[in-house]
Amino acid sequence: MSAKFTRGPWKARMNCDVMAGERLVAVCMTGWLREDRANAHLIAAAPEMLEALERIRDESGPFNLGEMRKLVESAIRKARGEE
Repeated sequence: MSAKFTRGPWKARMNCDVMAGERLVAVCMTGWLREDRANAHLIAAAPEMLEALERIRDESGPFNLGEMRKLVESAIRKARGEE
């Protein structure tokens, strides 16, 4: 069964909303702005993290570590709010 979710890319906004283009995906509201922003970045990285994991799982033939590492590192940076 395939995942059914709003296709990415998702982007965290300064007000802690997570958007997919013009579509609202999530609102993070714990009452702690720093935590809300961290949550929004983590949620926004979900499509890239899923893609990275699926590609690693499904990779057939020679495993391209350089390409996979770039994909994983990009998802990690996005989850941390670094990009």
